Amino acid sequence: MHHNNGNLLEMKNISKYFPGVQALKNVNFNLKSGEIHALVGENGAGKSTLIKILCGVYQKDSGDIFLNGKPIKITDVNSARHYGITFVPQEIELMNGFNVAENIYVGRYPSKFGFIKWKELYEETNKIKELFGGSITNIDNNILAEELTIASKQIIEILKVLALNMKIVCMDEPTSSLTREETERLFN
Repeated sequence: MHHNNGNLLEMKNISKYFPGVQALKNVNFNLKSGEIHALVGENGAGKSTLIKILCGVYQKDSGDIFLNGKPIKITDVNSARHYGITFVPQEIELMNGFNVAENIYVGRYPSKFGFIKWKELYEETNKIKELFGGSITNIDNNILAEELTIASKQIIEILKVLALNMKIVCMDEPTSSLTREETERLFN
């Protein structure tokens, strides 16, 4: 019987080998619900590799992953999401010709008979913007992504992930283009 000691997530003995590089060797990582961890180390230490394995971008060569004490198999990004694990991409992946609301709920619009329920979409978008707070609440839902500043785009990427209502959110240097105030909001 596997006991998880109150851990939401356990990664045990994770190893990953790329041609010519042992990126990870028997790495262990535990996470309790509500915790925030920062992975710190020099370039090439394997931080991004560990995150990408957890989020389904890469496959581990060996080791085990447990969620709430149960072994899980993460085969790709969608299976990770199925377990409530996702990531905020480092590269901004918004669709320029789509507005703020469409970008936040991309692929998951509230709809009826195939038609988007715009009122509901905008209400949900406002809720998630309020949750983040600050300057983002003043950004109109109809503004196209291409008209946003880099910082606003990065916040929209984060809101997209918040809107998914995930258990575990991984971020790879998410504050690189945020102000100090926005960074504090993100951590709140």
